[in-house]
Amino acid sequence: MTRKLPLTDFRAVRHQLEPDDFAISDGDEIAPTDLIDEQTWDGITHLTDDVAIRTSDHNGIRLKLLYSLWSDWIVAIGDPDHPDELYNCMLDAADAFQCVNFLLLHGYYRAAMAELRVALELVMIGSYGNLKPTDADYVTWKTSGSELGFSRIRKRLHGMLT
Repeated sequence: MTRKLPLTDFRAVRHQLEPDDFAISDGDEIAPTDLIDEQTWDGITHLTDDVAIRTSDHNGIRLKLLYSLWSDWIVAIGDPDHPDELYNCMLDAADAFQCVNFLLLHGYYRAAMAELRVALELVMIGSYGNLKPTDADYVTWKTSGSELGFSRIRKRLHGMLT
């Protein structure tokens, strides 16, 4: 069925962050209140762990590049003390890029592609917001989360070019 990796392989051991590693933390950890059973844990993690190990066996440089690009994106977002209309969209896109890396590593390629579309859509909306911050549809999207998807933003951005 499955075999454990040797402890000499750094991927064989899982790690958990300390409470003070978080930006917002009350300090003390809450003890587990509903711990998952081993059979369910194994059912969820065996296949994805296997895919992650096999993928990282042969794509170390690519994975390092994707991680580096995500890190660079975080730096490029801008000044949190003086955010423009694009700032929050780029911040949300960073989450999407982090998901992409995780999903690709674990073999969820279709979901990874969907997250790339989310990132593209968010950056397009933020760019439009920088260009037209008082546009009624943009303001409605920003304040209530209404739909302002890829096709509408693409058409509006294209219309601004012509």
